[in-house]
Amino acid sequence: MRIKPGPAAGGGGGGSGGLPIYYKKELEVRTTSANAISIKFGGLSLADEVPGSITEDLALEDAPGSVYSTTADITASGAGGLDTGVEANSTFYTIFAIYNTTTSTLSAVLSTSGTKPTLPAGYTLFRRVGEVYNDGSGDFVGMTRVDDNVYFEVAQNVFSDVALDADWDSYSLPAACPSGTQEWFLSSGRDVGGGTAFNIQVLRPGPDAGFEIASENVASSSTTNAANHAMYRVVDHPPMPSLGLTTLEVRCNGTGFGDQSNFCRGYRKAV
Repeated sequence: MRIKPGPAAGGGGGGSGGLPIYYKKELEVRTTSANAISIKFGGLSLADEVPGSITEDLALEDAPGSVYSTTADITASGAGGLDTGVEANSTFYTIFAIYNTTTSTLSAVLSTSGTKPTLPAGYTLFRRVGEVYNDGSGDFVGMTRVDDNVYFEVAQNVFSDVALDADWDSYSLPAACPSGTQEWFLSSGRDVGGGTAFNIQVLRPGPDAGFEIASENVASSSTTNAANHAMYRVVDHPPMPSLGLTTLEVRCNGTGFGDQSNFCRGYRKAV
């Protein structure tokens, strides 16, 4: 194990032992049950504050082939659990890795704060490593994060069995899909009906509604085509830092395309 203490980063520049404050290597975060998550990484920078206010930081980095690991369970309190308060349903929880520099102990907490958790006694450093949605039944929506990419264990429904036409219609993103993303991973399928080739188009709503940012072209003459088609992406474009979407605008171009479904399979959101 190597611990790289760095000079105080002050205004948020610099980082642990010369590493950037957003440094991470081989980060993996996943749900392990309806209440728990696990965190693994080969390297990670942590700090005592958010960028711009950092006074202490360090990077944890294991030997090649080795990883750090820790867990958190929302039914527990403090280190290894919920940072403060009680579990709430239909709520996003941010996942933080935390570190006690006195005892050299790595742990994790879940927090409703998206920027800084309430740190347990003895823990002074933290790093946001992801987020998880606690659904209306109090169960985590299953997911795996690999670095900045998140994949749902079960595709999240955007809409089902809708007879799309050439008009633009708005559909809300699933509750488990956070705002502030850089990219959505979507797929669509035909439920019933035949017809010729069709093109499902997804737009970013807003002042420039009608600006196409993703489309999927599907050619089929089958009358019973119920398969999902290839995954496609809704990607943000500079100079915007994130999509921040809560809805998608969709339509179909073609003839006789039948009912459609659309699913979110994951997203990209930097940590």
